Amino acid sequence: MRIADLILQADGELVLEPLEARHAEAMYPILCDAELHRYLDQPPPASLDALRKRYEYLERRASPDGSQHWLNWIVVPANGEPIGFVQATVEETTASIAYLLARNKWGRGHATRACRLMIDDLVARYGVRRLTATAEVENMRSIRLLERLGFTLSADHGDVTITQTERLFVRIAEEPASASDGRDAD
Repeated sequence: MRIADLILQADGELVLEPLEARHAEAMYPILCDAELHRYLDQPPPASLDALRKRYEYLERRASPDGSQHWLNWIVVPANGEPIGFVQATVEETTASIAYLLARNKWGRGHATRACRLMIDDLVARYGVRRLTATAEVENMRSIRLLERLGFTLSADHGDVTITQTERLFVRIAEEPASASDGRDAD
């Protein structure tokens, strides 16, 4: 499949470009914001070169054994510069999703639109039926976003490993994310 076939667009307001090593330069300053990593399991990238190498590895879009699709998109507002990413690891009909946006772009609906667009593609193109996401219990912005997207708190962690301060959210994909009721504010 060509990279151009993987570009997703939302109403001309937002584009999700498949992640490539060339995005490292635009994403590096965003990812160096230590406050963004407050609720993440990894620190900011060690260097621009390290981020570029990570992105090169992710360009494979699949695990070495082929059992997982690694789907990563850079979030770009129309006629703008990258502002973050959305990603999914797909195994059979389950996808684990994640997202990160630059703090100066919060509260504008970008995360909601980007995640809805990604979820719709996961359901339509990859046959995903179950979506999971984790959020730190104190990360209310992320929890509210997941709730807007139709995720609910799950007590059954199944094979998902979480820390004591994380919570698992699940959504059964019976309809496209864009059909979910909810505001577009992040």
